[in-house]
Amino acid sequence: MLVHKNDHHYSAIYYYPGFYRAKLMVGGQVLREHDLQINTDGWLGLVEADWGQEPLYLNPSDIISAQTVHITGELLEKHGVKLNSSSPKIILVNQQTIKGIRTDAFEFETEVKSLNEAGADACQRVEVVLHAKNDLLVVPLVEPGCVGDIYVAAYGYYASSRKADLSGFGCHPTQWNQLRVSCRSGLVTFFLNQRAVYQARIKNRPAEIIGVQVRFNGPGAVRNTWLQGATDKVIF
Repeated sequence: MLVHKNDHHYSAIYYYPGFYRAKLMVGGQVLREHDLQINTDGWLGLVEADWGQEPLYLNPSDIISAQTVHITGELLEKHGVKLNSSSPKIILVNQQTIKGIRTDAFEFETEVKSLNEAGADACQRVEVVLHAKNDLLVVPLVEPGCVGDIYVAAYGYYASSRKADLSGFGCHPTQWNQLRVSCRSGLVTFFLNQRAVYQARIKNRPAEIIGVQVRFNGPGAVRNTWLQGATDKVIF
């Protein structure tokens, strides 16, 4: 955003949890940076809105049960979100202040499931995102016939299925799928349903991991999510 040279204050609204690095720039030169981390109180469910608009936030009591965190089609329809012609962008996010678990040495595991039966997403695309301070790891899960149009990212590493074999991330997202990510000395191994499917080496400097986000096209569910470092373990 442009700020007039005579102004002294500028404010913005961050609608989504996460880690943000605001920069004050003049003529392409960064004069000052300010880090901002927006946490959640446990799991938060939301429906993504158009750019710059406030998303629909869902009541935690409506999405959290004893076994799973889920956003159902019935809940979306209750809030006026239609599923017939398109699949709304759904996010389940748990953002915390986590100390000491870094991107170069960790274990992460979750189970995810698409509940989208009425939407138009034939690929049943699910993305699992492990947030670090100013960095991301992104894991795609899709129907096997859709692996030709996905990408994987791991803290500075990036690979597209147009130039890399990412077929191992093909599965049946409407069933429960167990995803595990193991990183040792910067080497990341991805396991899907207990089978190693891909490896990557992170390129960015190690940073603290601060949260997890799961993105669905339409209704979806998450369970059994945890993150572990050398000594500490976080249950999401």
